[in-house]
Amino acid sequence: LFSKFKPMLAQRLRLDQISKMVDGSTTFSVEAKYDGERILAHVDCEAQRVELYTRNAIDYTSTYAPTTRRAFLGGLKGRQAVLDGEMLAWDDSERAFVPFGSNRTVAQSGDPTRHLCYMAFDLLFYMDQEGQVWDLRRTRFQARRELLEKVVAPKEHWLEVAPSLVTSSAAEVQTRLEGAIEARQEGLVLKDVNSRYWFNARKRGWHKLKPEYDDLSETLDFLVVGAYFSDTKKRRTGAGQSTDLADNCSQFLLAVLLGRAGDGGRALTVGRVGSGFSMDQLREIRARIRPHLKRYDPHRAPAWMGDWRPAGKAKPDAVLDVLAHGFVMEVRASEIVPSEEYEFGHTLRFPRAVVPIREDKDWSDACSDVDLREYLRDGRGLLTAKRLRAKVEVRSEGEDTDEPAQPSKRRKSGGGAAAVRPGPFAAPRRGRSFGVLEGFRGADTAGVPVASKLLRGAEIFVLNGDAQYSKSDLEAYVVRHGGRNMQNYIRGRTSLVLAASASELRAKNLARTAQVDIVKYSYLFQCETAGRLLPMQPRHLLATSPETAERFSLAFDRFGDAFYEDVTPAGLRETLDAVPEDEAAKVPEELVTALATRRRFR
Repeated sequence: LFSKFKPMLAQRLRLDQISKMVDGSTTFSVEAKYDGERILAHVDCEAQRVELYTRNAIDYTSTYAPTTRRAFLGGLKGRQAVLDGEMLAWDDSERAFVPFGSNRTVAQSGDPTRHLCYMAFDLLFYMDQEGQVWDLRRTRFQARRELLEKVVAPKEHWLEVAPSLVTSSAAEVQTRLEGAIEARQEGLVLKDVNSRYWFNARKRGWHKLKPEYDDLSETLDFLVVGAYFSDTKKRRTGAGQSTDLADNCSQFLLAVLLGRAGDGGRALTVGRVGSGFSMDQLREIRARIRPHLKRYDPHRAPAWMGDWRPAGKAKPDAVLDVLAHGFVMEVRASEIVPSEEYEFGHTLRFPRAVVPIREDKDWSDACSDVDLREYLRDGRGLLTAKRLRAKVEVRSEGEDTDEPAQPSKRRKSGGGAAAVRPGPFAAPRRGRSFGVLEGFRGADTAGVPVASKLLRGAEIFVLNGDAQYSKSDLEAYVVRHGGRNMQNYIRGRTSLVLAASASELRAKNLARTAQVDIVKYSYLFQCETAGRLLPMQPRHLLATSPETAERFSLAFDRFGDAFYEDVTPAGLRETLDAVPEDEAAKVPEELVTALATRRRFR
C-alpha cells in the first residue's frame, strides 16, 4: 500500500490468432479495453487517504484525487485496498465516455456536466474491517475478480467495476469484440482466469485485442444517410439530456449510391460507424444533419430506402429525408464481409472515420455500388495479417516488449523439438485427405480470358452441370463474361444460382431450406444472344422461391405463359414442353385438331 510499482501488462493478440488462443482449453475473462488512462489506486479509508499512480509509476494524486477521492472512500467496503483500473472522463450530456486525452482537462475544468470515472478491473491488496490482510498478487485472477465485486460498492459513472464475460469460446470473443467497437471502445482484454499478478510483466496470461488500421492504404468514400443514438435506454425512450434529435446521435449509417450516378435517387446501406471523430467533429456532423434528420418510421421511410426495412442492430434511429442532404465521409475498415443486415449484402468490419466530413466532395461523389463491387472483386476487401499493425505505445525502461502472442507449446524435458501434449480438447488424428469432392470444388479459371461484361459484378453459384456442359464448363463461362464464381449460396450476396437439374440432393436441400430461385443454365445463353440480362420468366427456373412465385402469379399463368407479353415460337415451344403429360392429356382432341389447321401452328 502506497508503494510505487508498475502494473501488469497485456500482450498483443492479432485478430487471426483468436481461434488458436481461445481454443476451448483455456478459460478467459473478457473485458472491454477502455480508451482512458491506466491508474493504480491506493485507498485507506481510516486515514481518509487516496493516492493515484500511472502505469509508469508517476504520482497523479494532485491531478485526479480532488474530484475522485469521495467516490473511492465511499465505495470501498473495508479499510484499505490497492485497485488496478482505468481512469476515464464521463460526459453527462453525451451519456458517453469522452475520447482519450481529456482526463486532465475534465479534472481541472469544473464543468458540471463532465467528471472523472474510475473503472476498476483488479484487486491486488485488501484489508477488511476486522484488520485481516490479503496480498492477492499470487491469487488466481478469477478469485481476485470475485473479491473485487464484493468489496467495491459501485457509483454509476464515478466508480465502477468493469463488466466481464467468462468464456472459452472464440465465437463469443469475436461477437464481444464487434460489440465493443460498435460501442466506440478500443477493443478487448482477455485474461486467463488462472493468471497471477506480476508487476511490469506482459507475457503472463493477459492479452489485448484491438483492430488497428495503420497499414491499410485503401479508404472508401461513403454517404452518411442516417444515425443511431448512443447505446443507452434513456436516449431510445426519449429521456436523454437533450430533446433535439441530432444531439442524441453518435453513430452514423453509411451507404453507397445505386448506380454510378445514384440512379433513381436510391442508395444501398453498407454499415455504421461510430469512431474516428473527436467530440468537436461529432458536434459538426450533428449540426450538418440537424435540419434534415427525422425519426425513422418503417411506414414512412424516405424514398431513397426503396423496399429496404432494416431490423436489429442495422435499424437506424433517425434518417435523412433525401440523399442530397447527406455528406461524404472517408472511412477505413479492417475488412468488408458478407452480411444480411444491410441492403448492399456486405458490411464493414471495425470501420473508422478517416476524414469525418469531406468538404471537397459533393454528396453525389460518394462511392457507388458498382465501385464497391469492383473493389470486392479485385480482392481488396479481404483482411490479411500484414495489414494490421499494433499501435505504438510508450514503454518504460526495462519493460517487456509488446510482441504478438503465440499459443504456448510444451517441450519435452530433454530439450528437443516442441511437442504439444494432447488434452481433453485435442482434435482427433485425421487420416489421409483426398481433397474436396469434385461436385463441390470450383474450376480453375485463372487462365480464362474475360470476353464480355454481360455478368459484370455478378456472383454466381453453379450447383451442377450435365453431359453437355459440366460444372467446370459453366464456371468458365461465368468468368468469360465478367462474373465471379462462388461455391456456396450466401443470402444477400449471391446474384444467381445456376444448375442443369434440381433433382440432385444438394439442389433439393437448397430449394427447400433456403427457398431460393434455381435457374437453368440455358438462361445465360439466351442472355448472351440478346446481349443483355433478360427479365426472369417461369420457363427459366428449375425451382422458384415464394417471393418470385407470388410475383409471377400476377403476370403468368400456371404453365408460365405470359398474360401481357407476346410469345415467340421458341418461347412457346419451351413453355409447352414444360407442361406435364397428365395436364396435356386433359386438352380436348378437337382443340388440338383445330389448332393444327392454322398456319401459325404448323
